[in-house]
Amino acid sequence: MKDGNSTLIDFNGTPYMGSSKVLAHANRLNWRANVLLGQNKQYFKGKRVLDLASHDGRFSYAALQTGAEYVKGVEGRPESVDKANENMRSLGIPAEKYDFEAGDLVEYLAGVQPGEFDVILCFGVFSHLIYQFEVIKEIKRINPDLFILDTWIIRESFYTNMRTKILNYIINYSIDKVQLGNKGKSRWQYFKGLLGSVKQPSGNIVLLYEDPQAPGSTIDPTGLMAWTTNSALKIMFDYYGFSSEEVNWKDQGITDWRQLGDYKKNKRASWLLTSPGK
Repeated sequence: MKDGNSTLIDFNGTPYMGSSKVLAHANRLNWRANVLLGQNKQYFKGKRVLDLASHDGRFSYAALQTGAEYVKGVEGRPESVDKANENMRSLGIPAEKYDFEAGDLVEYLAGVQPGEFDVILCFGVFSHLIYQFEVIKEIKRINPDLFILDTWIIRESFYTNMRTKILNYIINYSIDKVQLGNKGKSRWQYFKGLLGSVKQPSGNIVLLYEDPQAPGSTIDPTGLMAWTTNSALKIMFDYYGFSSEEVNWKDQGITDWRQLGDYKKNKRASWLLTSPGK
């Protein structure tokens, strides 16, 4: 999906350096914008972009700089919507090029018509939600040319996953044998089935609480959020029929990893998603 002649987006000297306390570092924003948007600029030129959890408008601005015709930002915090509008005005961006709205992103997605947006961005908010499946399902229904997901992830637990898959196989084997009255399998059939089971992909979703009043946190008043493993994300994408490509951050030529340690240490993942045939 890369376009080798990527657009250079530079946040230095923009109001985004002071309009938010949420990871507003030029090195970080520049790399994220240029890798995730600039290297895929063919999807943005003259297109309509939806920016989920648009915060202070930083990546809405990056989308316009990449060539987007129009960007719609949906943000849960009204004060961030005000700041996003203020930033765009201070940069001299024509008002018809953007629109920011305060609201719940899942409720907003439910009202979007298929094909209404060509590109959908979801940066940072995914791990602060508890309805990841609904978000992926709605975006699949809208069917954009490109969906870019950038999110925190939790570490895979090989032994936990293996133990769970074995337990699941044993339970289902017992149900088949006892409740359905089947005679059971030979020892070889049993272990063959078990081997096939442990080879199946698996992933984890962990429920956590955070302070909903903290900058960049969930807007759910309970503070409940859900983190996924990277493999759980891939299972979601496959389930809803997306073609997916994970961005390899260590293959981007980064020499200055300041404020990018979460990517370097695989604590954050970026995915480019398309629908087959598009």
